[in-house]
Amino acid sequence: MNRAGVGTAEKRAVDLSNQPGTYFVWTLLFLCLAAIFFIIMVTDMELYLLLVKESAYTELLTAILYLASGLMFWVRAWQVYRVERSFKGIVFYLLFGLMFVFIAGEEESWGQWMFHYEVPEGITRINVQNELNVHNMAFFSKYSHIFNTHRLLAAMAAILFVILPLLKAWVPRVRALLEALRFPVAPLLCVPLFVVAIAYEKVAMMVLAHWSHAEIAEFFYSIGFLLYALSVYTRADQGDRKLPKGNTAET
Repeated sequence: MNRAGVGTAEKRAVDLSNQPGTYFVWTLLFLCLAAIFFIIMVTDMELYLLLVKESAYTELLTAILYLASGLMFWVRAWQVYRVERSFKGIVFYLLFGLMFVFIAGEEESWGQWMFHYEVPEGITRINVQNELNVHNMAFFSKYSHIFNTHRLLAAMAAILFVILPLLKAWVPRVRALLEALRFPVAPLLCVPLFVVAIAYEKVAMMVLAHWSHAEIAEFFYSIGFLLYALSVYTRADQGDRKLPKGNTAET
């Protein structure tokens, strides 16, 4: 299949292009999802609390989206390596895949509550929730007012969803550097997703201040990372690098 054919097929499946129309449609979808969560919060508090508490449905879905993201990065790494026979172009794919699979495991405490296995006492003593994970360690948990994983995740999302996509779009030198490094950049549609996630968490805190809304914000981030992975998997993240003539494994 030629490049035009691939592009047409991908656009029919999931449009992640940096086009105004695509940008508008995805922004509308993000706003609708935020509105659904907000309506549930003000009309059915019991259901909302079930959604926002830890180890519930939203957190499980978040973990699934992270796992899917990691696997897509790894599949893309294999596709590129199969053609280029070099690790040079897949370093970031491998690293992002590892990071997202790790986050997925952390979200569900590595299956602790699913499989009900015993956690070593040495870990439970330094974990604020007696779980097998890193993000709830006393020095690193969300209960820390200075440095916690929720803020770290928000900072990572800000860099990957907002700063790098905008710099790539507006600053030619940064774009050239990112392309030279083969660094995958998220589509611009992740910019409004990040804004919606932050805005929702702030507005929800005004309405229901005594409850954490971090799980909903983190769910939005996981959607963004899934779209990020999809853009890499479908090569929409960089218009894809042209393969040398004669390489047809990815056509």
